[in-house]
Amino acid sequence: MPGTGSRAVFMVLLLLATACGGSTGPDYPYILSDAQIRAIVPVLAVGALQPVFTTLPGQFVPPTLTALLQYPIDTTAACPAGGTITTTGAAGGDVAAGTGSLNLSVGETLVACGITAGPTTYAVASVPVLAVIGLVRYVAGTADNAQHLFIQGTISVLNPQGQIALCAVDLTLDATLTTRSAHVTGNVCRRGVDLPVTWSGLDSQALLTHAP
Repeated sequence: MPGTGSRAVFMVLLLLATACGGSTGPDYPYILSDAQIRAIVPVLAVGALQPVFTTLPGQFVPPTLTALLQYPIDTTAACPAGGTITTTGAAGGDVAAGTGSLNLSVGETLVACGITAGPTTYAVASVPVLAVIGLVRYVAGTADNAQHLFIQGTISVLNPQGQIALCAVDLTLDATLTTRSAHVTGNVCRRGVDLPVTWSGLDSQALLTHAP
């Protein structure tokens, strides 16, 4: 009977797939968990916020400026569980009479950046660089307390089993300078993100202030 033969072929293929591990082997991608995303997002956010707002002046002296300004940004920090995150680029613009904005053109590079979620540590890398963009606004020579940055690009996340997840990153950082805090929204791996973070460097204390 033709139907019986087809079912037999299907069962053979199914058994072969099961014997080979199906889609759970090291050569296959996997889906990030919510816990992983909650652990990764603060590292990306702090990696942008800390270099930008410790490099750029909080206040111009004197506050009446007419010349074009250019500030290089170049920092490398250790990730929480090994590896590095490097933020390089510049911010420049015309802040006439102390009022205006500096345009950010910055890249964030993660190399084997160790991030722990639960009992497991993952190696995160940028593919190849995450873009950090935005306008840092000044009023009467002083940085506006509310600032907005954006992080866009792709990351890879390697788990201990050798599986790699590739994830698009599209985040908005609504920062408050006086409290060194930010509300992070957007998407990672097409999943919604809504987390508060504070920054004082890529140390564990700075990265443990996100929502559980």
